[in-house]
Amino acid sequence: MCGIFCSVTSKTDVQHPVVVEGRYQDGSCLFWETSDATFIENTFITKSRECSSQLSEIDKKKLSHVQELRELNERLNKLKNTIKVSSEAAESRRAIESRIQEITYDESHDDLSTTSGSKETNTTIEDFMSLIATRGPDYLSYSFFRDASASFQLVSSVLSLRQPFTQQPLELDELSLQFNGELYNEECLATNDTDYIKSLLGENMARLGRKDGILRTVISLYGEFAFTIIDKRDKLVYFGRDVIGRRSLLYSYDERQKSLCISSLPPSSDSDFQECKGNELMIYDYRNNALETRTYSQLFKNYDMEPYLGLVPTTDSCESDSILDQRIEELHAKLATSCDLRISTVHPLHPDSENYKVGVLFSGGLDCTVLAAMLCEQSSKLPKLELDLVTVGFENSRTNTKASSTPDRKLSKLSWFHLSKLFSKSNVEIRLVEIDVSYEQWLLHRKKVMSLMFPRNTEMDLSIAIAFYFASGCFIGRKSVLRDNSVSWNDFQAQEDQYLSVDDSYMSNSKVLFSGLGADELFAGYSRHEALFNDLMKPDTQEYDSEIKKRNQSLALSLIHDINIIYERNLGRDDRVVSSWGKELRYPYLDEKLISFVVSTIEPNLKLKISWETVNSKKKGVLFKAVATRKWILRQLAKRMGLAWVQNEPKRAIQFGVKSAKMEIGQNKVKGTDKL
Repeated sequence: MCGIFCSVTSKTDVQHPVVVEGRYQDGSCLFWETSDATFIENTFITKSRECSSQLSEIDKKKLSHVQELRELNERLNKLKNTIKVSSEAAESRRAIESRIQEITYDESHDDLSTTSGSKETNTTIEDFMSLIATRGPDYLSYSFFRDASASFQLVSSVLSLRQPFTQQPLELDELSLQFNGELYNEECLATNDTDYIKSLLGENMARLGRKDGILRTVISLYGEFAFTIIDKRDKLVYFGRDVIGRRSLLYSYDERQKSLCISSLPPSSDSDFQECKGNELMIYDYRNNALETRTYSQLFKNYDMEPYLGLVPTTDSCESDSILDQRIEELHAKLATSCDLRISTVHPLHPDSENYKVGVLFSGGLDCTVLAAMLCEQSSKLPKLELDLVTVGFENSRTNTKASSTPDRKLSKLSWFHLSKLFSKSNVEIRLVEIDVSYEQWLLHRKKVMSLMFPRNTEMDLSIAIAFYFASGCFIGRKSVLRDNSVSWNDFQAQEDQYLSVDDSYMSNSKVLFSGLGADELFAGYSRHEALFNDLMKPDTQEYDSEIKKRNQSLALSLIHDINIIYERNLGRDDRVVSSWGKELRYPYLDEKLISFVVSTIEPNLKLKISWETVNSKKKGVLFKAVATRKWILRQLAKRMGLAWVQNEPKRAIQFGVKSAKMEIGQNKVKGTDKL
């Protein structure tokens, strides 16, 4: 994984970082680098995290009055639930609301309209270096060069996950390449993928010319990535993300000022940076100040290439048990391959150990438990796998919920327990890592998270992003390993400490974290998918077959739409938040070949299964009602893998599972779609 910053401007008086002062080569180019991790940490990364070092005055006030706020909120709720409101009750409500407002009102918000945009204007190159360094704590470089058309500043950081180490930016035939990602092309599985790109660029440009060679190289890459390529000869800058958009990349283009800025991270939460789209590449002609886009689908046609990602859906129905068994076996094999690619390309990172250390963002639910089990199955190919199942819980001031009693905490412990027993004879050590987040910590870090997740800016985005932030961050948690694999779940619950090895001051050093994101989009896991089958007529009606086929077609198209926009809805936000800790997310469910298989081969009725039940209604009597089971085939796979305890586990959004939604008292009526 890497961090990318690239600035192109017509200005000649650019500011250089203080750390490289006095290192000019000839006035038109400059290069500085360091692989001193301690220097990078102390000089840049610590600076980037300084904003989380103290509470604001209003947050201190909230903390000191938290018990009073809870009592006021409870009184207010009782009054609001009163059917007949007397004048005395109305006066009490106004008094309570006034007191809550007095405690929680932040005067600084009054000045936001006058300060909006000022952060971006004042962002220095040192600020960007500090941001980019957080994504790659093993290496940091600064490059500057100038020609007759423009001045360039590049900052590159590297989290070294694949050997041999390769510095960035890479230089080749008047090209400068910055690459952030992981490739799974067969030719580079055993080596450094950035070196592979360099070789491929050379071959394709020699055969097709510079522009066609560069474009063909990019669409030949199989994996998750973002990149910039500066062609100094043709005066062009190419930049973008992979076809799905699994790595963050943002840009700000000022046509009037003739400037372009590209960055893995936004400078602030009020900048004009926007997400690069997942299915487009962009080309900036800096000599003529022109910006154009090319779609992946267009480029594949131009070069007569078969894309890795195919989104042509099947709308057939599967009614045969033998075909169902075949689908489950194929899904198991495809997902196993996706996991294998993503774990075998993590070279052991610790010189004192040959063990593979990775983590899973773990709620204990269906998606991540299947994923964890898949990784355990692949462990037979590794020397030893140390698997951290990281679960986070929030102390919610509004509901007075403890972190240890959140729904995800309870479910994650159950799933970890059964996984530990299921794989007790394998060469994997499964550790449950429990991270409790206090209300004070939430207050301390939320502004940092709001800045990282930008341009996403809703209440729901914050509640999801901050859960990932604490789950992936350098926070102390409780690590548990099951010592007695013969114990039953009931006996374990009764006296769990007797069967555990525990470390209460554990900090996970897994540099790669696996995420179950994508399962809902592939297998119909959201209520909006189920809603497509509302008011479905009875199966004994004449029109039923054509109607169910029509709705299955709508479901197939809805799932493709979800995949097409996942770069904007989830991926950029999650990547920025997690990678700010120098850790990398990997998404086995979002492998291009797996997606293509699920879309084109697995029938819609195996994703959202419709069954019919007789239901008694007081008003309408006995009804014959359609009942939908989301992610049905994934549940069947879980059962076949021996994960029966999660087979029927319902979908629960992370913000409700960890209780990170509506953390503040008085937020009862706040909606997830509300802007922050």
